[in-house]
Amino acid sequence: MKYFTKEWCFGKLEDQEYEKIERNYHEYIERIYDDLSPSLKILVKNINLHDGIVKTITFFKKEKIFELEGIFGDLDFGYFSLILKYYHVRSFDEDILRDTFESKKLEILSHEIESQGKNNYSHKMIFDNCKEFEVVFKNLELRIIDSVSKSYERVNCKLLIDEN
Repeated sequence: MKYFTKEWCFGKLEDQEYEKIERNYHEYIERIYDDLSPSLKILVKNINLHDGIVKTITFFKKEKIFELEGIFGDLDFGYFSLILKYYHVRSFDEDILRDTFESKKLEILSHEIESQGKNNYSHKMIFDNCKEFEVVFKNLELRIIDSVSKSYERVNCKLLIDEN
């Protein structure tokens, strides 16, 4: 993570430093905003992944598609199921996928989007177990489905790796 590091996520900075990092990230997003795809614009401006529970991770190796499904929201906003489907992803080492996701109860603490040139992006996430994960991709599909608060419970993440 470039901005929202483990120190930022786990309360190891002074208040002014937190605010400076948030401001720097938002300024960065404003600089790249016009170059983002519509789905990334929605993600960075309108969807809060903080405290989201990761339920299922699927990696379609042959198609180079990575899918994250989870439950997000809060009592004020309401809860929703969110599926982030990344296309043209860089391949992952299966050991890294298993180490990060398989049978873990995971909450996303923070995330950041980074532009890596024309139609190439990175989505970095940090989880409550201190693991960091990065998806490098070209396109993103968002699916949002209304949910209920009882869906927002920590469960072991299911990892599926499709070889076909």
